[in-house]
Amino acid sequence: MSVLTQLARLVEKGKKRRGKGYSSGKGGHTSGRGHKGSKARLKVKIIHTGTKHKKSLWQRLPALRGKIKGLKKRTNLAVNLDKIIPFIKKEGQLIDKEFLLAKGLIKPNFKGEVKVVAGHKKLPFKVLFKLPVSQTVKQLNEKVSPATKKSVNQKAK
Repeated sequence: MSVLTQLARLVEKGKKRRGKGYSSGKGGHTSGRGHKGSKARLKVKIIHTGTKHKKSLWQRLPALRGKIKGLKKRTNLAVNLDKIIPFIKKEGQLIDKEFLLAKGLIKPNFKGEVKVVAGHKKLPFKVLFKLPVSQTVKQLNEKVSPATKKSVNQKAK
C-alpha cells in the first residue's frame, strides 16, 4: 500500500448540478425533465393549467373578501356534570369559569362559552351556577334536599 491511499481526503465531492450539461453528473440530454414541452424547456409556475380552458387556481378558490373574521368561529364547550361533582365540597359552592379553570377542566386561553350539561351522577349539595346550565342540571339542583345530603355522607363513611 502506498502512503497516498492512507492520507485523509482534503476535497469533498461537489453535489450534482442537474440540467447543466453532460458533465453535470445527472445526464445531459433531458436531465430529469422528460422530452419536449413547455415544462421541459422552461420553469412553469405551479398555477399553470396548460392549454385547456378550465378555471385557474385563483378562480377555483372561494373569494373571501372581508369574510375572514367570520370564519373564526367562537367555540363553545360543554362540561359534563360528572366531572364537576368530585370538586364540590360544600353547600352553595359557586361554579363559574374561574372554578373550572382552577380545577383544570378548561384551558387558560379558552375564550368561548362554557355550558354545564347533565351526566349520570346526582348532585350531593345545592350549588350556585354562574354559567349557562342545561334544563336537566337545573332540575337536579332543585331536587337536592338535606335527606340526600345525609345519605351521601353515610355512603362516604
